[in-house]
Amino acid sequence: MVNVAGRSKGCAICRRRKVKCDLGFPQCQRCVDSRLACPGPRLGAFFVHARAAPATATAVVAQELLVRRTLVCMPPPPVTAALVACRADAFDQLFVSHFIDSFGLPRNVATGPTWLERLPSFLGAGSSSSSSSSSSSSSNSRGDYSSALVTASIRSAAMLSYGTWACDEAIRAGSYHWYARALGQLYHSVGRQSKQRDGTLEMAVCAAVMLIHFETWAGTSRNAWVHHVKGAASLLEAAGPEACRRGFLQSVFSHLRFQAFLVSMQESTVHAFAEPRWLEVPFREQGKTLFDELVDALFAVQRCLFFVQKNAETGEDKSNEPVMDVRLLIHAAADQLAMWNGKYMTFLRPASWIGKPHESKLALPENTDAIDSSAAATSLPGLPEAALVSLFHAGRLVVARLASLTGADVPDTAEEDCKIVLQASVSGRQGGSTPTTKLRPFMMLPGLKITSLWSPSPELRAQAHALLLDERILTSPMANIALTSEGYFSHVATLFYIHR
Repeated sequence: MVNVAGRSKGCAICRRRKVKCDLGFPQCQRCVDSRLACPGPRLGAFFVHARAAPATATAVVAQELLVRRTLVCMPPPPVTAALVACRADAFDQLFVSHFIDSFGLPRNVATGPTWLERLPSFLGAGSSSSSSSSSSSSSNSRGDYSSALVTASIRSAAMLSYGTWACDEAIRAGSYHWYARALGQLYHSVGRQSKQRDGTLEMAVCAAVMLIHFETWAGTSRNAWVHHVKGAASLLEAAGPEACRRGFLQSVFSHLRFQAFLVSMQESTVHAFAEPRWLEVPFREQGKTLFDELVDALFAVQRCLFFVQKNAETGEDKSNEPVMDVRLLIHAAADQLAMWNGKYMTFLRPASWIGKPHESKLALPENTDAIDSSAAATSLPGLPEAALVSLFHAGRLVVARLASLTGADVPDTAEEDCKIVLQASVSGRQGGSTPTTKLRPFMMLPGLKITSLWSPSPELRAQAHALLLDERILTSPMANIALTSEGYFSHVATLFYIHR
């Protein structure tokens, strides 16, 4: 027995075909299998374009004057803006827009279009290709396959983000369905990727990045997000830095290399993205943003750590030449951090920090005469700003500690940096139930982890370790980083206690 038109909650296509609809959304399974553009079932809320009738003629005149005044005062759109209509369905637009908003990046973090702004166009391309695939030729099969891949991956991460925030188990369950589909399609796509066009490569990288974000929320298996980071990075490494100079690959590379930095810190190694050609070539045309320059400085700190670790393992740390080399690396990293601090820290909502701290143990010194003290006069009202400040001071903490070990001429700001990292973490926890709070473990954990290992004060190390045991971190896929003492060059950190 089929659904009765007019009473069924099934989609319009299933009702027209007189078949039973499984009520899946944003598209039912029958339409997906038949490669038809599914408008979705009639479930939950729907939108009605309603317009209230004005009470009097005076109200009509006032409304027209208001509209004209608004149109006159409204500035024209910028010429460089790519105003492309999104062809995705309503549910897809809802999920993707929420996913983009969940990052909560302030406008001063990026000076140009980000990879997030391309997601609606990828999703729209996938929807349009699926609706017209029945009339396409076999030569377009690879493009259709890539469109289906990127659509499934975007839906998986966006639906999980929205479903978690809205506490909707049905949407969360649907996200796992799309994740499984995207995972299988990505596996087959990478297997036949020797001769890949630019557009297909963009979709493959986009799919891998979206699966990273799915795993940072879901954690289906231990370090699953790490495997996706390595897979996405390997796609860009195979394409080379020249392929990342413009377009989507350039913007997503700016995002992906920070995740590669986190993975390499977890494994106490240096990633290929820290090489000079990857630090320069992709940014020759677009330039670097505030976040790009901070990641450059963090890679410089990572090179110092790896150099010290390598010489400590081979027993060459007593010779004179390695010490001079590491001093040069430390000075270079310190200069990059100082330049970033003087150039950008004031944009992260500057205000006096001498007010009332959240906890007396985390109170910062009122003396701001020390070098680079502008960082100590920065308030941290939002999670993205707090994460940036935490990363900066975590990097400067490592540089200060390495300088004390090797005798490099760098100001000792270690204790001040530790306090600011702890304050940033507390500030990041003060927000409400905004979508960005779900990203807190991923964004705030690196600074806390470094502080728990590298702080010169046992009390500050204990406070950082206590913050690592926060419930939101322990219930996230990053819990193993918080619970273990390995990673983040912990063996180098022990040198300070051995030689004390």
